[in-house]
Amino acid sequence: MNWTRLDYPGMEGGTAEWEAQGVGLCSVLPVTGGYKMWYSGLAGSTDTISIGYAVSTDGITWQRDTVHNPILRPGTAGQWDDFNIFAPRVIILDNIYYMYYGAARETFGQYRVGLATSTDGIDWDKYWDSPVLRPSPSGWDNGEVETACVIKIGNTLKLWYDGSNSGTYHWQIGLATTSLSFIDTLYVPTEYATIQEAINAAVDGNLLLVDEGTYLENINFKGKAITVASRFFIDGDESHIENTIIDGSQPADPDSASVVTFRSGEDTTSIICGFTIRGGTGTSVLHEAMIKRLGGGVFIYFSDANIRNNIIELNHIEHVTDSWGGGIAAYTENSNHYIIENNIIQDNTITTPIVAGYSLGGGIYTGTFGYVRIVNNKVLDNTITASTAYGGGILPANFGGGSYFILGNVISGNNIYASTGGSGGIDIYNHSPVIKNNLIVNNAAPLGGGAIIENSSPIFTNNTIAYNTATISGGGLEIVSPVPEIMNSILWGNSAQIGSQINGTADVSYSDIEGGYSGTGNLNIDPLFRDAANGDFHLQSTDCGYGLNSPCIDAGDPTYEDWPLSCDWGLGQVRSDMGAFGGTNLLVDVPEEDVELPSDYVLYQNYPNPFNSTTTFRYSIPTQSKVVIKVYDILGNEIALLIDEEKTVGTYELTWNATNLSSGIYFYQLRAVNPSTGSGQVFVNTKKMILLK
Repeated sequence: MNWTRLDYPGMEGGTAEWEAQGVGLCSVLPVTGGYKMWYSGLAGSTDTISIGYAVSTDGITWQRDTVHNPILRPGTAGQWDDFNIFAPRVIILDNIYYMYYGAARETFGQYRVGLATSTDGIDWDKYWDSPVLRPSPSGWDNGEVETACVIKIGNTLKLWYDGSNSGTYHWQIGLATTSLSFIDTLYVPTEYATIQEAINAAVDGNLLLVDEGTYLENINFKGKAITVASRFFIDGDESHIENTIIDGSQPADPDSASVVTFRSGEDTTSIICGFTIRGGTGTSVLHEAMIKRLGGGVFIYFSDANIRNNIIELNHIEHVTDSWGGGIAAYTENSNHYIIENNIIQDNTITTPIVAGYSLGGGIYTGTFGYVRIVNNKVLDNTITASTAYGGGILPANFGGGSYFILGNVISGNNIYASTGGSGGIDIYNHSPVIKNNLIVNNAAPLGGGAIIENSSPIFTNNTIAYNTATISGGGLEIVSPVPEIMNSILWGNSAQIGSQINGTADVSYSDIEGGYSGTGNLNIDPLFRDAANGDFHLQSTDCGYGLNSPCIDAGDPTYEDWPLSCDWGLGQVRSDMGAFGGTNLLVDVPEEDVELPSDYVLYQNYPNPFNSTTTFRYSIPTQSKVVIKVYDILGNEIALLIDEEKTVGTYELTWNATNLSSGIYFYQLRAVNPSTGSGQVFVNTKKMILLK
C-alpha cells in the first residue's frame, strides 16, 4: 500500500523531565470526537520510561494531559516494574480500559508484560497479579517478552508480543491467547450492524450491548439465553433507555410484526433490558380455530422471558378478531415463567372492530400455568376499543396452578371502550395471585373501573384504588366471584351508577372505604393523600412535612408485621398503614415458584439483577455434592467465597451483600463435585451480574 507521510512529527519530546528525552511506542484508539493516545516517555536524566496520555481531534495535533501525566509510572524500588514501563497497548472491553505494557526491573533488567485497568483511560490501577506474561522456562522466548499488540476476537484475547532467547537475544514475535470466560460481550453497532445480527452470532451467556440510536428492527431471541441490553445495563443511566430505540414499524413480514419475540423455548435468562420498544403491530397466531393478533411490543409464546427496565410504548394492534397484549402478550398452555419488572408500559392500543371472542390486556396480557412476576411497572394510558374487552391496563390470566405476584405497580389512565367488558385497570381472572402495594387510579371501563376479580381468591393487601370510573358498576372494584379478602387497602373517590367503590361481596378488613363497608377495623374517612390531583397518593404526615396526619397511618391490621419504617413507605410506628404506600416493601419476602426435587445441576440468574448492594443466588443440586460458590470481578479476581460445603439434593438460595464494593460487572460461579467420585469435577457454571449504586 502507498502511504503519505507528514513532513513533521505529530508529537515531539515534552518539556517535562519524565519525557524530555523523547516519546514513542504509542497506542491510539478512536473515540467520539477524535482520538486517545497512550505513549512512552523517556526521562532526560534517569533513562527511565513512563507512560503518558494525550488527545487529538484529527489524529495529527495532540494535546498532552498536563494534569495527570505521566498516567502510569514505574513501580517502587524492588517491584518487578521499578525501572521502565513502556509500549502501552490499550483495548476497551465492557467500558473498561485494559492496558498491556512492557516493563523491567532495574536489578535484573528482564522485560515482562504487565496489565493495568481504568474506567476513563486516565486513572489506572495495576493488575495485582502482574506480570501477566513472563518468559517461558524453556523455549524460544525464555529470555525476555514485551507487549506488541492485543485484540479481541470472539471470546478470546490475542496478544502478539516481542520475545527473545536468553542465549542470543534474537527478537521474534510470538502469540499468546486467553479465554474471555468472564468477558463475553457483543457490541452493536461497532461489531454487529444490527441487534439481530448480534443475536444470530451469540451463544448462551452472552451480553449484547447496544449503543444509543434508533434500530429499525423486529428482533427474535431464537431460543438463546442471552441478555440484550442498552448501556443502561452497565451504568444505570436511565437516559440510555429513552435514547436506545427498537422501532418495529417496518417488519419484513406483516404477520410477525411484534418488536421483540420470544417463541423458541427461551427461559428467564433470556433478558431484554434498557430499551424503548415501539412501533409494533403484533404477531398472528392460530388459536382455537381463530387467527388472533398478540403482542404489539413484546410477544412471548410457549417460552419464558425476562423483560425489565424498558419503555414499551406506542405499539398498536388493529385486527378483526381477538387481540391480546397491546404492549406485552405472553401466552402458553404450559408452565412457562414471565418476569416483567421496572418497565414503563404506556400509550399502547388495541382496536378490534369485529370480535368473535375477547380483546384483552391493553398494556399487558399474560396466560400460563406457571410463574409470573409483574413488579414495579408503570402501566399508563393504554386503551382497548372493541365490542368486548377486558383489562385496559393488565390482564393476568392463569389456567390452573402456578403462582402470580403483582407488586408495586402504578396502573393509571387505562381505558376500555367497549359495550361489553370491563376492568380499566386490572382484571384478576381464574387464579389466586398476590396483589400488593399497587396504585390503581384514574382508569375507566363499563364494569370495574379500577379492577375486576373473577373466579379468583387473591391475597389483596395494601392497594390504593382511587378515582376510577365505571359507566355501569364497580367504580373501584367489581367482584364477580367468589368472596375475596381485602386488607389494609384504600378505595376512595371512585364512581359508578352501581357500587361506586365496591360492587359485589368481599371480606374487607382494616381498609378505608368511601361510604363505609362492614368489617373489622374499616374506616370511612378522607385518607388525606398528599396531592392526588398531581398523582401523589402517599399519605400525608406531619413527620414528613405534609399537612395533617392521615387517618390511615397506624390503622392497618395490628397482626400484620410485613411493613417498613420510612417516609417513602410505611409511616406507622406500632402497626402497618393502609394503602399502596403503607404496607410491605415491594420486594420483601416474595417467594420463588415451588420446585420439585431437581434432576440436574442448575445455577439460576441472580435476583435482582442489576442490584443495589444485596442480591440473591439460587441453585439446584440433583445429588449430594460438595458445593463451592465464588464471586469474581471483571478481571477474574476472587472477591468473595459464599459457600464451600456439602449439600444434599434440593434447591437452595443465599443472599449476598456487596455494600463495600463499587458499581460494576461481577461474576458468580458454582462448582459442584460429587463426593463419591473423589476429586472429579461434575458441574461448573458462571453467570454475570451488575452492581449499580
